[in-house]
Amino acid sequence: PAGHALTAAMAKPAGGGPPPRPPAAPLRDAQASRRPLAGARAAMLFPLSKMSTSRLFQSGGVHSEPVIRRTWHAHAPGAGERKYEVHKLIIARKPFAEHMKLAKDRADDLNRQDSEFRRAHSEGLRDMGRKLDERSRQNKREWQRGIRDARLRQETGAADLAERLKEQQKTYQNARADMETRVRSMPKLCGEPPAQEAEARTRQREANFQAVKEGTKAYFTERKEVQQKLAKRPRSLSAGALSRDTEAIIDDRKAAGLAQLRDTYREYEGKLQEIHDRHHRRGGSERKQREG
Repeated sequence: PAGHALTAAMAKPAGGGPPPRPPAAPLRDAQASRRPLAGARAAMLFPLSKMSTSRLFQSGGVHSEPVIRRTWHAHAPGAGERKYEVHKLIIARKPFAEHMKLAKDRADDLNRQDSEFRRAHSEGLRDMGRKLDERSRQNKREWQRGIRDARLRQETGAADLAERLKEQQKTYQNARADMETRVRSMPKLCGEPPAQEAEARTRQREANFQAVKEGTKAYFTERKEVQQKLAKRPRSLSAGALSRDTEAIIDDRKAAGLAQLRDTYREYEGKLQEIHDRHHRRGGSERKQREG
């Protein structure tokens, strides 16, 4: 805008030379001032500032380095000389056209500097873009080359593996065939098998098994009949007094135990009732005392 150009032109040096860009020096100063701090933080394994719980709470757990911010200063190199030129025009009572000419010269100089800066900046961006494109193409070529090498290694490895497995299978089959041939040629482990018995011997052995089975069955049947016969005979007095039945003894002991449990329960219930009555009487007496 014309107002900004006029203000900048009023701060133009008397010599007319292009002044350096004001933001460059402050930005470099800010970066230089932060480098020692960054080096100190990198040297410390556990910085004390990051171990503070209050800082952790305030920063929300973000411990990254702060972003460098651009700092602008109102003072610019050559501002005093430009003020002197403006004051000379004012004291000499020069017409306003001289002031406008001075402002226009300063604005043209600043526009030229801005144009040069934009041109250099654009060229730097284009150079960076070319470098990035070239690096991207190189990475792509390396990636494709790696894929081709991996596929070639995979195919070669699969073929080698199949060949090795096939050779191993053949070796195993040959070794197994040799082993079977050698085993068949060797004599039997326990000698020749025994001679088979005659048919008459076989029938006799089976008949003996059947006779033992029948004799065992007849023995148990006879034993059962004898026990039944002895159970029906009267008991002799020489054997002593008859013992009580086990079930009757168990019933009597069970009845005695239940009776003891009932007595204990009644005694416990009476004790509880006595405690309740005593507590009730004491509560009634205390209530009467409070009311009286």
